[in-house]
Amino acid sequence: MSNRYEDLQKGMKIFKEELKKDRKNNSLYYAWRSNIAVTIMDNSDLSHEKSNEIACIFLDKFIGD
Repeated sequence: MSNRYEDLQKGMKIFKEELKKDRKNNSLYYAWRSNIAVTIMDNSDLSHEKSNEIACIFLDKFIGD
């Protein structure tokens, strides 16, 4: 029987694998990138392009690319 921490680790591994699969428009990666970029833009004076760049860098580090 696994504990919640192990379940969370398994879930994060699956989530990261799904993010790595496809980075085109309408993918899970694209949706997360867009949400992160909008959050950055809403809380700063950064441009759309710079926010997307930062979001991509964050996601790439998160998934280990």
